[in-house]
Amino acid sequence: MAIEKDGRISIWIGKTPKNISDYYNYFDQEKHGENCGLCQDLKITWYDEDKFSPFYSETELTASEIFNEIPFIECFEEEINKDCKTLKIDQANACFCLLDFDAELTPGKIFNDIAFIGAYNYDTQALNELIN
Repeated sequence: MAIEKDGRISIWIGKTPKNISDYYNYFDQEKHGENCGLCQDLKITWYDEDKFSPFYSETELTASEIFNEIPFIECFEEEINKDCKTLKIDQANACFCLLDFDAELTPGKIFNDIAFIGAYNYDTQALNELIN
């Protein structure tokens, strides 16, 4: 089950053999509406694209390099690093995140060739204090 939930970010990371066009097609609500791949896999009819953050690289990166593409990573970097090690994810070329969304899924479940890592808490106010 997946629900909107303020202060949670759901994250998927992994290696996809797809080219960039095929990778992003999976998320294309404008083209596919509620039949987009992500909507189908999460059993939802829509997601807020303003709270969606996809990333794709043509080359493999370390998990740490992929972390740089994840919003609010500073709030849960130690936890997600541990979870990636548990799932044996040390190299990746893609990730996507849904902010204010709690994908209540089993870690390791595959979406668009990449694994669900987990849902994490983030706090924009605390993050602003860390940065300033």
